[in-house]
Amino acid sequence: MSKDIIIGTRASRLAFKQACIARDILKKRFAKYRFVVKKVFTTADKDKNRPLRKFSSTGVFVKELENLLINKKIDIAVHSAKDLETVMPKGLTLAAVLKREIPFDVLISKKNIKLNQLKPGAVIGTGSLRRAAQLKNTRSDLTLKEIRGNVETRIKKLNRQNYDAIVLAYAGLKRLGMLRYATEVLDILPCAGQGIIALQARKDNTPIMKILKAINYKVSFNELMAEKAFLNALHAGCNVPVGVLAKTKGRYIAIKASVLSRDGQIALCGSLTAIKSYPKKIGLSLARSMVKKGAKELLKK
Repeated sequence: MSKDIIIGTRASRLAFKQACIARDILKKRFAKYRFVVKKVFTTADKDKNRPLRKFSSTGVFVKELENLLINKKIDIAVHSAKDLETVMPKGLTLAAVLKREIPFDVLISKKNIKLNQLKPGAVIGTGSLRRAAQLKNTRSDLTLKEIRGNVETRIKKLNRQNYDAIVLAYAGLKRLGMLRYATEVLDILPCAGQGIIALQARKDNTPIMKILKAINYKVSFNELMAEKAFLNALHAGCNVPVGVLAKTKGRYIAIKASVLSRDGQIALCGSLTAIKSYPKKIGLSLARSMVKKGAKELLKK
């Protein structure tokens, strides 16, 4: 195997930062190799105005990186785990994840005003159906408005356009050294995999698979497996009004989830705690119990 190992990433500042975090961990563990980060401008990154749900396919932030992996142009693809589809293209696998950052969302408001202090009709910027539905469930008097762009762009739009506040992931702000902008951590469930950096590779690339296995953070990996299994059982993608979070507690994984109508007026919640040996089964079991209560029908509303 060549001593140069190519790591592919989206070109945004946050994506590049996450790839560099992975690179530095790999360099420390495998000093004999040279890990090179390669930026890739994805279609969704270039088109920053169209709402994500308007793109013709799911996985809009990962497809081009996956194609480069398949065509052997890169050796490792680094993603935000929340962007990965539950079923990957043939020949590719989730080879490792890094230790999870705090998975929750934060509110950033113009005047450092908390969610419960915002005036009725206040405009909140988010491109996520999950965030919008949960916010409307908490505060039905809020106005949710579409917003696109990277972290820095969204903060600029908050200050220059007609938004009273925006919602972003805690993990992204921390990795960019921008937590100073956060007003409060929100009590809403994150999307599956939020806060986790995922490393994808070709299954047949044995040397790379061995390297990545050595840095895999098993606790976060199992939590991700439980959360993605839950989503997969609902046949739900990453941009749906579904929040789910798995947390390891000793020998157990506790998972909780919320499935909402798009307007946030109806919410179906569930939770389950089970031995952590079979994380996928834990997510699947919770999904099945919520399907019996009408989760799939609720997603159609």
